Amino acid sequence: MIALAVVLLILAALIDRGSCSNDNGGNTAPAGASGAADGSSSAAPGTGPPGAAGPQDPGQAPAPSAKTGATSGATTGATGAKTTPPAAAPAPAPPATSSGGVPQVVGLDLQKARDAVWYAGYHFIKSHDALGRGRMQLLLSNWQVCDQNPGPGKIDKDTTVRLGVVRKDEDCPVVPLPTAKPSAPEGIMPNVVGRSVNVVREALRDEVKVDADDLKSGRAIIVENHWQVCTQDPAPGAPLPEDKIRLGAVKFGEKCP
Repeated sequence: MIALAVVLLILAALIDRGSCSNDNGGNTAPAGASGAADGSSSAAPGTGPPGAAGPQDPGQAPAPSAKTGATSGATTGATGAKTTPPAAAPAPAPPATSSGGVPQVVGLDLQKARDAVWYAGYHFIKSHDALGRGRMQLLLSNWQVCDQNPGPGKIDKDTTVRLGVVRKDEDCPVVPLPTAKPSAPEGIMPNVVGRSVNVVREALRDEVKVDADDLKSGRAIIVENHWQVCTQDPAPGAPLPEDKIRLGAVKFGEKCP
């Protein structure tokens, strides 16, 4: 009987211990489900599922949202579309065309005078050395107009406008000087005193040979339009010789001996 009682006590103790073990097992949740049971998360602070926004760092600027980026891009694109390069400066307008005929150009430099006559509608323009020396006007702005023919006024558009000019460092002649080339009609020697040696040579080269000598000191005559004729042989009105004529000359500005 005693042995049976001991066995029963042992069994009772074992049954009571197993009941306590079962109660603890029902109240303990698995490690992965404990957060779901009490509403908290087991993940580290500041982390979350992919794509979810985490807490913002106070020192960090907020990242632009997709909507903000789209709006900014659209605005930038619109602004770029409206931007245009600066307009080029307008070209200077040509001188106004005159409706009153040939303009007054005496006193102007040759370049400005030609421009004024051209824009007035007269396109046949010739200039000549008003001192009768036969010099060419290579740099127009270095020459000034002393006389014009015809003068200011309305004339036919096909008329040639002739301008007598001197260099800007020279004075216009008080009395118009002969500027046309001398000629020898019917073999008669023309009067060439006062004319430029080069003008005489150009005028008579097809008729006779021309020799020119310095009357002062035997200087070589190289630039002939710097020299004026003081003497001539033969005299004016005489028949032209068959071989040559002789001219005595000094530089312009010098007195004939």
